[in-house]
Amino acid sequence: NPDLTKFYTFLIKTGYDTILSNSQSFTIWAPINEALNEIDTNNIDLLKKIVTNHIARSRITTSGVENKIIRMLNGKYLNFIKDGSDYYFSNCKVIMANNPAKNGLLHLVDSYAPYIDNIWEYIMNANEMDSLRYYILSQNKYIFDPINSIEIGVDSNGNVIYDSVLIYKNLFLEKIGKINNEDSIYTAILLNNNAWTEAYNKIKKYYNFPENAGGISRQREVTCYTIVKDILFKGR
Repeated sequence: NPDLTKFYTFLIKTGYDTILSNSQSFTIWAPINEALNEIDTNNIDLLKKIVTNHIARSRITTSGVENKIIRMLNGKYLNFIKDGSDYYFSNCKVIMANNPAKNGLLHLVDSYAPYIDNIWEYIMNANEMDSLRYYILSQNKYIFDPINSIEIGVDSNGNVIYDSVLIYKNLFLEKIGKINNEDSIYTAILLNNNAWTEAYNKIKKYYNFPENAGGISRQREVTCYTIVKDILFKGR
C-alpha cells in the first residue's frame, strides 16, 4: 500500500515483518505516511514502541464496536471506539477499515498513538528518582518453585535433589502493587531523591535492631518498606 511505506519500513527495521508473516491472527491500525513524518527512523527502540502500539492479536473489526479496550502486543491497553459514524483508535481516526488479510485485518489511521509509559516504566526512566528506583530493583528475587520442580534423587544426607525451576518475582510488585501491568489502574505519589533522603533519615531512627536481629541491614530494609508501602492508591 503506497500510503503505508513508512510503517512498512518500521516493520522491516524492527523485525515485525517476520512476526506478521506467520499463521497467527493480527489486527493492525497502520498510520499513514503523513502521520510518521517527524519520527526518527534510526531510533529502533522508538520504532519498536510505535509498531507494537499498533498491533493486536486476533481479528478486531469495527462490527459492534462502541468502546472497546484493546490489548496491544506491547501490553498497552488502547481504546477502539465509535463516535457517530466514525471510528477512532486511541485518538487516531480510522480512514479505511476492515481490510482483510489471510491472517488478520488492517485498518488505516490518520495519526499514530504515542507510547505512554506506565508507572513502572516512568520510575525506571525518570530523572531524580534513583533512590526509589534502586530500592524497587533491589526487590528482584528468584524464588524456588517446588510444584514445577522435578525430584531427581537425594544427596548423601538424604535431602531431596531437584531439577529446580525458579520463578522471577519483584517483591515490591507482589506486595505494593503491580504497576508494570496495565490491567490495573493506580495513582502513585512518587518520591524524588531529596524526598527519599528526607523520609529515610526521619524514619530510620524508629527502627533499631541488635546485630543478631539483622542490625543496620534490617533497619534499612524496614525503613525503605515503610517509605514505599503507602505510595500507591487504587484508581485514578
